[in-house]
Amino acid sequence: MDFSLNEAERELVDLCRDFAQNEIARRAPAAWDEARCPTDLLREMGALGLLGMLVPEQWGGIGMSTVGFVAAMEQIGLADQSVAAAWQAHVTIGSMPLYLFGDDDQRERWLRPLAEGRALGAFGLTEPDAGSDARGIRTRAEPHDGGYVINGRKTFISNAGTDMSFGVTLLARVGTSNEDAPRYASFVVEQGTPGYTMGPKLRGIGWRGLDTRELFFDDVWVPDDHLIGDADLGLSQFLRTLEVGRISIAALSLSLTQAVLDPLAHLPRRVAARRRPALPQRGRHGEAEGEPAGHLGGVRGGADPRWARLHARHPRGPLLLRRQGARDRRGHQRDPAHGHRPRPGLLTAPVHRGPVRRVRPPRAAGRRPRSPAAPGARRARAPARTAAA
Repeated sequence: MDFSLNEAERELVDLCRDFAQNEIARRAPAAWDEARCPTDLLREMGALGLLGMLVPEQWGGIGMSTVGFVAAMEQIGLADQSVAAAWQAHVTIGSMPLYLFGDDDQRERWLRPLAEGRALGAFGLTEPDAGSDARGIRTRAEPHDGGYVINGRKTFISNAGTDMSFGVTLLARVGTSNEDAPRYASFVVEQGTPGYTMGPKLRGIGWRGLDTRELFFDDVWVPDDHLIGDADLGLSQFLRTLEVGRISIAALSLSLTQAVLDPLAHLPRRVAARRRPALPQRGRHGEAEGEPAGHLGGVRGGADPRWARLHARHPRGPLLLRRQGARDRRGHQRDPAHGHRPRPGLLTAPVHRGPVRRVRPPRAAGRRPRSPAAPGARRARAPARTAAA
């Protein structure tokens, strides 16, 4: 498959890049700090046609391809993950069920405002005891008086509680609990419907600017024209809409990774230079160039302080430094050309990266060493010395 961008897709990417860097990157951090959904930015994205990304022009969208949508998603995600998450949820599962399975009246009534950026879409799937296993949902819709009565609870639902949310499209079991084979269907529940309530915005860790809530349905009655698609094929229809949703989440993750790596692109060489500084050339007795013979450039004699700091952070750093100073003073690092085998030390051995043995602390002054007796055995006291002895 060819993933190269055509001219229209490249123009879309340029548009998203400019808007992301000039507007989203500048204004979204304030919304993140306040833990609120920046609907002002989403409305401006709707005015640019970005909220109807995958919807044809016939219903108010721009009819962009999935490849173009993914490329645009990367640019939005580079600027802010919360805005990108709200946007992708609206474009995919918030709008696609209406476009793929709704009739013309439903598309005109609910899809067009979503595609034109006048409303924000949401889909209710996840429940406290069901999420990835969509068959395990317990929210139920029972036929009643020319419509359906919905009872249940949804959790972690995005975009349902903002000031531009139109309501929610949800997946529910259809029929009574006595039926052997459960059926599933999707329904639209508009904002303000009696019995439809929601909890407060949930606190997020990363997507703090994404509006995520619990939704409650207590005897919510909706007419038959709120049923989306076929009541017997609702689960398969919803799983079809998840195809582009999964792709968009992957693109969102890719943009997050890119945003983390971009500032670090210039660091490897700088870090390597700091961790592996160039050491001065040393003579036969260990002296550096320009130093008098006998002046050993060990730990105490002017070695690069970055090496000392690096070893000081090592669990055995102080001990290594003391041992190395003793070695340098004894003259163990000599020139191999004179028949002496070099002994690796602080300035020649690589930094230890393996498991570190525990170093026993030094014994207190005047304390006698313990005898190699059996554990728990007490050594008899030696008789006190007399003055004559």
